[in-house]
Amino acid sequence: MRTSRKNVLCGLVAWIMLANACVWAGPLEGAWIARVKEDSIQMMLVMFEDEDKNSNGQWTTNIRLKLEQLVGLQMGPEHDFKLVRDAGTMAFHGKLSNRRGLGDFVFTPSEEFQAFLAARGYEKLDDKKMLHLFLGDVSRPYITDLGTLGYADIPLDKLVALAIHKVSIDYIKDIRALGYEDISLSKLLSFRIHGITKEYAAAMRKIGAQDVSPSELLSLKIHGVTPEFAQKIQSLGYADIPVSKLREFKIHGVSAEFVQGVRDLGYTNIAPSKLIEFRIHGVSVDFIGGVKKQGYADVSESRLVEMRIHGVSPKFIEEIHAAGLKDITLRELVNFRIHGVKGQYVKYASEKLKAQGKEVTPGRIVNMKIHGK
Repeated sequence: MRTSRKNVLCGLVAWIMLANACVWAGPLEGAWIARVKEDSIQMMLVMFEDEDKNSNGQWTTNIRLKLEQLVGLQMGPEHDFKLVRDAGTMAFHGKLSNRRGLGDFVFTPSEEFQAFLAARGYEKLDDKKMLHLFLGDVSRPYITDLGTLGYADIPLDKLVALAIHKVSIDYIKDIRALGYEDISLSKLLSFRIHGITKEYAAAMRKIGAQDVSPSELLSLKIHGVTPEFAQKIQSLGYADIPVSKLREFKIHGVSAEFVQGVRDLGYTNIAPSKLIEFRIHGVSVDFIGGVKKQGYADVSESRLVEMRIHGVSPKFIEEIHAAGLKDITLRELVNFRIHGVKGQYVKYASEKLKAQGKEVTPGRIVNMKIHGK
């Protein structure tokens, strides 16, 4: 066990030294480490830039390949193998054993592919951009198929972005088959960046997002509206809720648990907009429950919001009750908060009113407060 750990440590140290020795001065060279699975290999590629270049000095990426894609790959001795694609060839040197490996690599762009791009109006690409096309497996068929799908005259930066984010032809076809026939490449890139899969798009259509635009679907994904979330909300009595309202639910924190808690307290037919208003103003399940414990049942939704806006909390209600006004209405409590009437002042005003032989009422207390008595 100690020998195995020592070998791994020595290998990592050697790999780090090798990676630091490989800078972008001329050919694109770097170091790799890998882990072999059943029929695939996951590789991390690292390159370090020259100190004179304006960057953080390091470039790293991960790729997963089928073992048969690597020509000459074998286990055991140190050897050479390569990955050949339309955009170029990546030649590897190193050793793999116990399903792990490390070594160095050199990337050589394909002149034939550059000529193919030039024939389609692209200026000569630098090696770094060619590497991105290589890693994204952008090929002649890929570019041709994009044209067949209606995506012609693609700017070079967009083509590189498609490669970086792996916007495949199959992915484009899958998304278009869901009703987005006219979706732009920019929107497809955004879909990939934010993780919109064909499964997500299809599931969202089933829960009511059939007619949403690509931008709306993207917004739903960005704000965390999932099919599971939508189904939970729909099961709580909101079967016909618009997907735009589901997005607002997510933005303001209206969860299925919050909806269920409000329903359990008797608000079974509350409108979605009112639930959002509850969350905006802090009308929580605990707040509603606390108001009920103070003896106020069947409080209207609007009154609950008004109470929160003016700071009529269960604690404040308890304070006023303790000062002797046990039958005070919620509207009167709101009026107390508006005019700054607290429990201590209620006691003071009550004593003064009684001394004058007057009935103690919330209205008279507020009047005294307003006139500074």
